[in-house]
Amino acid sequence: MQPPADLVEVGHVRGAYGVRGWVRVKPYSAEAEVLLTVRDWWLDASGLHEAEVRQARRQGDEIVACLAGVADRDAAEALRGSVVCISRRRFPAPDEGEYYWVDLIGLAVFNRENEFLGTVKGLMDNG
Repeated sequence: MQPPADLVEVGHVRGAYGVRGWVRVKPYSAEAEVLLTVRDWWLDASGLHEAEVRQARRQGDEIVACLAGVADRDAAEALRGSVVCISRRRFPAPDEGEYYWVDLIGLAVFNRENEFLGTVKGLMDNG
């Protein structure tokens, strides 16, 4: 299966959780609801491939998830360092006046005098 063209990096696998094949995922955003609701993740372990999420829940500041085909701790540990991506079209619609940062990338930036300053290449959260 071909990966979607609109994949967004949303976190990475930090390692195994328990002995039954669950993985620990560090989200890239404090708002990690998409990791809890979307059931088709894409992992970059051994080439980009789809991973079916059977269960997912919060565990402190991480998400723990049970993935189809990952049956034990060794298989979960083998995914350590994998980037977790989700198709942008699978994200919930933002509320009125809200947006996802990923939607700002590529937009033109102008100052108040309507002078072109450049294009958004990325964003950084400075808390």
